[in-house]
Amino acid sequence: GCSCDPGWFGFDCSNRDCPRGDDPLTKDQVVEVQALNCRATFGQFALRYKNRWTAPIAYDVDGPQLRAAILEAFVPGSAGFGLIADLDVGFSEEGKTSACSGKGDYNVTLTFTQDFGDVPMFQVDATGLVHTLDPGAGAALTVYEQQKGTKENDFCSRRGHCDHSTGTCTCNEGFSMSDGHGNLGSRSDCGYEYTPTIACPGD
Repeated sequence: GCSCDPGWFGFDCSNRDCPRGDDPLTKDQVVEVQALNCRATFGQFALRYKNRWTAPIAYDVDGPQLRAAILEAFVPGSAGFGLIADLDVGFSEEGKTSACSGKGDYNVTLTFTQDFGDVPMFQVDATGLVHTLDPGAGAALTVYEQQKGTKENDFCSRRGHCDHSTGTCTCNEGFSMSDGHGNLGSRSDCGYEYTPTIACPGD
């Protein structure tokens, strides 16, 4: 069979994906959070998501720079074909700003804010990292799942009809575009529940 480009499927790749989202009628669900732990004092590393690698990333990259490096490789419109819609980068300890440290005593948190469900894990390439203060132990880079994503990731958020010829959702009555978290937004995924106006005030 055919190997379809992202966003297309079917035996001849003629069907288009519709926007996916979280069902607004299911509650108490969370997004995926992965944690990166790096013990190094020099060098660079790379991250892989699905089938694509980032460019080399400096060991002392800060949060905004790391986010930019990841999104440059994976966001919609890039060569990554939209493998990741968006990501927040933080640190497990307040005041930390570098991805790697000599002790490796804190984590970088990678929060998938717009990609739902139990998403694939990042993979790492640490061959370019060095620990100059402890060459015997060497550098180390690991990633683990801190929080498993439990939000749905379904066509039209289960609250609309997907037209696979156009890749668009027709939302059921009472549902509209969302921000991915139950509020009104720009995602055409039918993930926002509103109360239809039956009559104008004063009628």
